Amino acid sequence: MYFSKFFFAVLFVVALLCTACGGDKSNNPDENELVYSSCAECESSSSVSENGKIASSSSVVLAKPCKTDSTDTCEYGSITDARDGQIYKTVKIGDQWWMAENLNFKTDRSRCYNDSLEYCEIYGRLYSWIDAVDMNESECGDTGYLCSAPEVTQGVCPLGWHLPTKTEFETLVLAVGGSWNEWNGWSCHGSLVSIASWKKNIYSKKYDEFGFAALPAGHWKVAQHRKERDRYEYEGEGTCFWSATDIYDFAAHCMTESGYLNNYDKGYATSIRCIKD
Repeated sequence: MYFSKFFFAVLFVVALLCTACGGDKSNNPDENELVYSSCAECESSSSVSENGKIASSSSVVLAKPCKTDSTDTCEYGSITDARDGQIYKTVKIGDQWWMAENLNFKTDRSRCYNDSLEYCEIYGRLYSWIDAVDMNESECGDTGYLCSAPEVTQGVCPLGWHLPTKTEFETLVLAVGGSWNEWNGWSCHGSLVSIASWKKNIYSKKYDEFGFAALPAGHWKVAQHRKERDRYEYEGEGTCFWSATDIYDFAAHCMTESGYLNNYDKGYATSIRCIKD
């Protein structure tokens, strides 16, 4: 009896030690990634670690809020897409130049929300991931899942610009005062959100303090099972911008309007914001 009690006591202690040392990693960031504190505590520099990940929150050039309801002192530019002549507004945030509008270049697989050109004029076009990285079925299979893109790829963006990487989105979020939380992921709240076009009460605080002006373009959702149908949804309520960085065969990173880095099915069609080379 004594041996039995002693044996189970030892097992209990070992289990506690294992839990403390290892724990469940399902809710933790990637092992090679750092957890960031609030960017309000950051200092400015521009170094990035050798493996392409942000070395620390102090490696990001912070942006100062430049836009209010009555003033706008953001540093803007423009780019003309030589392929179709469309002109896009651009904005500098930290040390990055971003498109301040969604890409609207027509490809064979791109879509307008609800198949209506009216929505493309407001929100730009929606792209599947295979379309975003400018690959095809022979490279990615009929489903578009069987391929990965180079970490830095022009994709469907105009010459001199490229599809953002996960790291570049992280840099953007930190530059505008965002932070990483292991439960909620990246977040910069409403600082990148356009004041216009959102449905009532969807976003209680819309700042657009940096001229990024994220619009609620919604997405096209591919059916997940036989009882579902492909459909458009969430126009006026949310958006996600494709990253060139995939996670596994059928999913890639995208950034929501609040700076959260989501895992998106590559078959979905959503918006694109290009970043300057």
